[in-house]
Amino acid sequence: GDDLEDKKNALSTLQEVFLTLSKLMAPFTPFIAEELWSELKGMNNEVIESVHVGTWPTVEAEYMNEKVLQEMETVRKLVEMGLSLRSEAKVKVRQPLAQFRLFQTNLSLELKNILAEELNVKEVVEVTSDKGEWLEKTEGEVRVALNVEVTEELKKEGYVRELVRAINQIRKEQNLTVSDMVRLEYETNENLLAEVLEVYKNEIQQDVLAESIKI
Repeated sequence: GDDLEDKKNALSTLQEVFLTLSKLMAPFTPFIAEELWSELKGMNNEVIESVHVGTWPTVEAEYMNEKVLQEMETVRKLVEMGLSLRSEAKVKVRQPLAQFRLFQTNLSLELKNILAEELNVKEVVEVTSDKGEWLEKTEGEVRVALNVEVTEELKKEGYVRELVRAINQIRKEQNLTVSDMVRLEYETNENLLAEVLEVYKNEIQQDVLAESIKI
């Protein structure tokens, strides 16, 4: 993504999770825990040489937010329902869709954005009734609906996702890292694919870490 601050926070959180995990693992997987600790401690400015002489993790009560935990439990349930509707319609998760509807729920904009990203939809909206011919699912008091129509524009965006996935798979097979830039060349007889590569050129370059894309 473009949000460097968000990226920094995500990496910092992941690092903290792994460092804490290494402490928890130490008594029963001592060698793996030590390897994990030694790889990460330098990034976190930890001065303790071995995980086995560190302090056992404690619960930080002030960091616990029951409201957030409950809200995220709701989001996870909604994601599960949305993915189930995608599966029912045989639409891959990499194919963007227009809209996901919630009936009589009260989610913050931040949680709606998380839900939209997880389900790969353009927007998540709350409604009280629905007159469209959408795919619906109800579990208990929770009711959702998904617009599974794939327009020409959405189809193009789906192509972008597929291309990025395929190219990054090649990067993985070549053992490239995030610091390795590539040059991408392509050949295609399919007009729609050629159009996608031209229109979404900058986005694809960014997502596959390419210096250039050319025919």
